[in-house]
Amino acid sequence: MSRGRELTLVSALYLLLTAILTYPTITMLGTSIPGYGDAPRMVWDIWAFATAIIDPQVPLSTTELIFHPLPDVPTLWEGTPCLFLAVPLVLLLGPVVAYSLLFLSSFVLSGSITYLLARHLSASRIASFVAGGIFTFSGYHYAHGTGHMHLFSMQWLPLCLLCLLCLWDQPTLGRSLHLAAAMVFVVAQSPYYALYFLLPVLVCFLVYQVCRHRARLFRRRFLAGLVLALGVVAASALLVYPRLIMAEEVTAEALRRDIGDTERFSADLAAYLVPAYDHPVFGGLVAPVYRRFTGWPNQTEMTVYVGYAALLLTGWGLARGRGADRTFWALLALVGLGLSLGPVLHVNGKPLVPLPYAVLQKLPLFWTVRAPSRASVTLQLAVAVLASYGLSDLLGRIRRGGNTRMAIGAILVLCISFESLYSLPYPTSRTAVPTFYRQLSGDEKQGAILELPTGPGNRTSTAWYMLYQAYHGEELAHGYLARPHLSVDLFPHWVLRARFLSPPVALSESDNWPAFEAALADLLAYNGVRYVVIQQRAGSSAAPYSDEQYRAALDSLSRSLGRPSYDDGGLVAHEVTPRVASPRASFGGTLQLIDHEIVQATSCPAGASSCRFLVTFWRANVPIEEKYGLYVLLVRRNRSRVLAANPHTLGYQFSRGDEIASYNTSWWEPGVVIADYALLPATDSEGQPVTGPIDIKIRVREPKTRVVLEAQSDHYAIDEHGRLLIESYGP
Repeated sequence: MSRGRELTLVSALYLLLTAILTYPTITMLGTSIPGYGDAPRMVWDIWAFATAIIDPQVPLSTTELIFHPLPDVPTLWEGTPCLFLAVPLVLLLGPVVAYSLLFLSSFVLSGSITYLLARHLSASRIASFVAGGIFTFSGYHYAHGTGHMHLFSMQWLPLCLLCLLCLWDQPTLGRSLHLAAAMVFVVAQSPYYALYFLLPVLVCFLVYQVCRHRARLFRRRFLAGLVLALGVVAASALLVYPRLIMAEEVTAEALRRDIGDTERFSADLAAYLVPAYDHPVFGGLVAPVYRRFTGWPNQTEMTVYVGYAALLLTGWGLARGRGADRTFWALLALVGLGLSLGPVLHVNGKPLVPLPYAVLQKLPLFWTVRAPSRASVTLQLAVAVLASYGLSDLLGRIRRGGNTRMAIGAILVLCISFESLYSLPYPTSRTAVPTFYRQLSGDEKQGAILELPTGPGNRTSTAWYMLYQAYHGEELAHGYLARPHLSVDLFPHWVLRARFLSPPVALSESDNWPAFEAALADLLAYNGVRYVVIQQRAGSSAAPYSDEQYRAALDSLSRSLGRPSYDDGGLVAHEVTPRVASPRASFGGTLQLIDHEIVQATSCPAGASSCRFLVTFWRANVPIEEKYGLYVLLVRRNRSRVLAANPHTLGYQFSRGDEIASYNTSWWEPGVVIADYALLPATDSEGQPVTGPIDIKIRVREPKTRVVLEAQSDHYAIDEHGRLLIESYGP
């Protein structure tokens, strides 16, 4: 059989197994996507990337599709090689079908290329096919197939090793370029694979060859080819991950927020011997074990099961296998295992001893990744190769014909595939698009959409909104990105109060909620938001509002925005009347005051029966590094002595218990309108009630230098002390 026919047959068999083991994915192309959780956001990734590729005016490094009205939101594309491959599929078949095809092809390609790797190492055809099955139908692959496109596309890993070994066997310029391309694919696919696979492979390979074949290692042509490949990879890494390699302070802050997850998302040693949590046969038995792991309930990161059949074949391969380089593969397996266990060894949920990963965390780049369990893919590939050695030896001892060997190979593949199953049927999520979004796609009205629920704790809902965006194309006033700047992530969460309108709904816990409700329509209108949409259940895999929470959020939106313009029982949309943000005053040429409102409320902090809030709307002209303060002053009408004051950081959003939230001026993007909420004091500095005709005046000051910004306005009066007179009220 020719190599081409052999590879075609092998790929066809892997495709058949993929169709069975990931059923019903292949039967639901276009109507469902494999997985849940992050899967809809990955569909958005390939759509948004394709949109940027075909439009030369759309940058790849930033996006304005989400987190409107924030401009130039930095993106961190994951799985870049797959994104490029998906572009023609998106244009021809749409993003949903394209994503499903990438998912299915990852199993076929990972198995087929691992087969080629094992054949290159002189394993038999049957043993090589089993090796491909061990790698591609692994628990790791199934688990990350539920929503991590940058991780389930594992085909570049065996390809990289195959190219490295080919360069070692015969150093040529062509093979060096092949290795460079394969290594670029690995690095661009995921920073996890760069640090948890490529780096260990290179280190283990060089250490092994220094010990075994030092003279061959220092051949000029091999070293030149390796250096060329490494240079290409380094340059590509700077292009793909500039935010990680040369992290600015805001990016570094976003990365540091996740460092605490490193130990939590480390593999438990016992997890390597425990089938998946949702396994169709063993799930009920292993569920209590999974609940003891540090990463529970994130079963995806905890699924690292290798399989007993694969381990037995690996043991035989180490003991009796004929591969001359078994030591290298064993070393690679140990390094992959050590990395996956993270900074502390956990066995059955119990921490035992510190591990070397605790030192690695202090090195450059390693602190940017937070899930050591993903290094288990390196162990899985090494196990697959060692298992092929073991099976080749066992099959060589069988004196009967090839049919017997084929039967043994088929039984092993089925056994390995079954025991590593994540679930059966494989989890899928329907991608039916609500009618409102289909109608919106033909709507000529321009404006962004704020959708609820959203924000931390409701990421799955946000992921579905991003998928729907691929149908209607309007900008979103929220979003979900990997490692976002805190100022970006908190904009819809704090400024638009999605935090309180999303489950768990807690309107009464915000001290100035009445003022926010009264000002929401203007805040949205000034920022170009045209619709507010709330769904009781957003997407097939998203957590729903309870009936009580849904009603509370609906009532609040009705008080703010009036009657909804669309209501089908599960999705309610409010249309916002556009407003132009025209400045009424400026401070130091830096800040603009757009408007103000006085809100009379009966729901007040500290149990008061009535109170007044001053709501002011602000916009920055230029980027601001300082945190300015706003001083709201109550002055007896036509007098100068201040009766009472409310000084706070400008951009104040809410307080709840000991928590005080402020979207301060150092986070503001020029052109974005921010609302500030100030409770007008009811008593003066001596504790007496504020009575009589009162003037409300404001001024802006930089807290560190105590410099007061000069106020200028044709709309408001300015007194002799430079204070802006906003409004007056009676006793």
